[in-house]
Amino acid sequence: MSSTISWVITLLLISLVISLMKKNKQKELDTSSVNDTVLKLPAYILVLGIIDFILFAGFAVFFYITSNGTDPIWIPLAFMLFAFLGLYLVYSYIIEKFTFDDNGVDYRRFTAKKIRLEWNNIESIKYSALMTWFIIKDGDGNKAYFSIMLKGMKPFAIKIINKVNKEKIDPKALKILNDLKDGKSVLAM
Repeated sequence: MSSTISWVITLLLISLVISLMKKNKQKELDTSSVNDTVLKLPAYILVLGIIDFILFAGFAVFFYITSNGTDPIWIPLAFMLFAFLGLYLVYSYIIEKFTFDDNGVDYRRFTAKKIRLEWNNIESIKYSALMTWFIIKDGDGNKAYFSIMLKGMKPFAIKIINKVNKEKIDPKALKILNDLKDGKSVLAM
């Protein structure tokens, strides 16, 4: 019986988190102004990364300390892997800030290298439903990935629609961009 209760509580918490994420995304879309020129990850990514790191690093340390020597080593290593994923979220929150203007968009790669994509040099814009991000490729071979969860997507969508030739935008990507422009939440769960 207690197992069923714990599953119900877990499912309710997951549902709550997902609904809060959708509500936050819709609120962000409703309050965006056309003058916004920054794309950044929402604050809950930072919070989730910190919680993930503390939780799983704690599990790894606890398991390692309480181990009697006969337990497999892969268990604390798996916990540390998840802890490092939390650090990745924190790093992504800090490093992933994009700016855009009338001429193009500046972004940083994972290695912190800054890249500039000019609107008039864009070769293609596609949307990956599985990863929920836009893939923008320019004439120099640079590819940039813009997650749908970034704050500031409404003015970014407006800028893309106004500055990039429609023939270079995949039909699915154009539909998502128009939905964002109209203030519709397209966060896929």
